[in-house]
Amino acid sequence: AGGRGVLITPVERVEAIEEVMGHLRGRLQVVGVGGLDAESEARVAGWAAAAGASRVAPLKAVAYPPPWWIHDGRGPLDALVDRVEWVE
Repeated sequence: AGGRGVLITPVERVEAIEEVMGHLRGRLQVVGVGGLDAESEARVAGWAAAAGASRVAPLKAVAYPPPWWIHDGRGPLDALVDRVEWVE
């Protein structure tokens, strides 16, 4: 699907998600969450960040992020701008 992949892994306990994400370290960009309480979502977000994800979002928002959301740790519009840093 345009260079994208979706991994769906059923788990019996939310804690099992941490191990799944650990196996994806370095290949994970976005994690979509849904159907979890706020505390579990926060735990999943922490595990996603530790696994290298640059975005955690509601599942319904993953496919169509707004232009200001970061991609690979950078803003997607940054590629269109040349920046110069002047250090004195």
